[in-house]
Amino acid sequence: MILNEKDLDRLINKGNHLITGSPGSGKTHTLIQLVKYLINQKHIDPGEILIFSFNRTWSKILRERTAAAIGRSIWEIPIETFYSFCIDLLEWKELEEYKRGLDREEFGETAAYDPGKGINVLNSVEQWD
Repeated sequence: MILNEKDLDRLINKGNHLITGSPGSGKTHTLIQLVKYLINQKHIDPGEILIFSFNRTWSKILRERTAAAIGRSIWEIPIETFYSFCIDLLEWKELEEYKRGLDREEFGETAAYDPGKGINVLNSVEQWD
């Protein structure tokens, strides 16, 4: 599916989007076309675009294809799995709480921040156990 500028404008004016479809229906192409339009035509900062993918493999593929299409670094646009996003968010929250605690001097001078401490993602076997 090839979208013209009018179609792309209509898409971006409606807010968040969920692109779904069967294999080979053009989801990846449409997504890359939309990101390219937002960055090159609408001058949106790549850091303001967030793309979730089903798994790490497709996150990597999407990141590489998008970077090639827009001529940018693969790290400029957040393309990740929902789970990795959630872990990053929890670690950020943990860091913020640690910083607030240091501001109130509850942790003392010897406190050390350990990122990800206490955050554990269980695989299916661990979940069953």
